[in-house]
Amino acid sequence: MKKTLLLFLIGCFCFGLSSCDDEGYDTILEPINMDVNKIETIPVHIDKTDGDWSGFSFKNSLSIITPETQEYLNKIQRVEIKQLCYKITNFNGDALGEVQGTFQFDKDIRLDNSFVVKTVADDQTIYYVTDTEKLNRISEVLKNNKAINMVFSGSAICDEAPMDFIVEISFEAKVQIDPIYTDL
Repeated sequence: MKKTLLLFLIGCFCFGLSSCDDEGYDTILEPINMDVNKIETIPVHIDKTDGDWSGFSFKNSLSIITPETQEYLNKIQRVEIKQLCYKITNFNGDALGEVQGTFQFDKDIRLDNSFVVKTVADDQTIYYVTDTEKLNRISEVLKNNKAINMVFSGSAICDEAPMDFIVEISFEAKVQIDPIYTDL
């Protein structure tokens, strides 16, 4: 009887071990990647000038906070920018109006360009940020602060009429979340 009971207990133990769901025990947890795709805008209005260049400065912020990332903001391991670009849209005003502008991220990451506003708006010219060092610095700020300030500033001349336009910023990134802190 003792042998039968012992064999029965050993059989139950072995069966219990073999039927355990070992999902997650033998696998290394991989980081969770979430895509963040956003379009932010900076509306710009420049009053009519009288032959002199006039200064301007307009701002907004870019954030990696989305409904999907909200829960994991303190667990972000890495932000990788896939694409960052901007273009001028919704132009209205002096067809010959010009801008000598600087696009800044976080006060020290600068992109300079000069253009006739109507021309780049009509041509749908897209300005891509391709400098790896700048993209890495923006990524680091987004990882640490979850948002970055953007400022479009410079000088403009529009002697025939005021100008209104929108700077449209397109942003695509991959946000890597530490899997240890997620509900899998």
